[in-house]
Amino acid sequence: MGVGKYSPTVTFSYMKDQNWWNKNNTKDDVNYDDDGYDRYGYDCNDRDRAGVYENDYISDGRWEGDNFVYPLYEDISSEWSGRLCAGVKFEASEPKV
Repeated sequence: MGVGKYSPTVTFSYMKDQNWWNKNNTKDDVNYDDDGYDRYGYDCNDRDRAGVYENDYISDGRWEGDNFVYPLYEDISSEWSGRLCAGVKFEASEPKV
């Protein structure tokens, strides 16, 4: 898995609702939502909701055998799997995770 611009803390929210960030951006600030994070999941100090810097995910990459892995990214992604950010609502028929 490669590490992109998006924080793993927002992946599940985007999977549930591509427009969740816009729904959680009710202030006049076009760069940060109501929780203080940009559309990629990072705050003004470049930290995500897990407190991890974007560069920490990238610099954590390494070879394990024939695969290039990002353990920190994968750990945070696993921890945040099923967790929604503000602005995302479950449908009435969906169980909350």
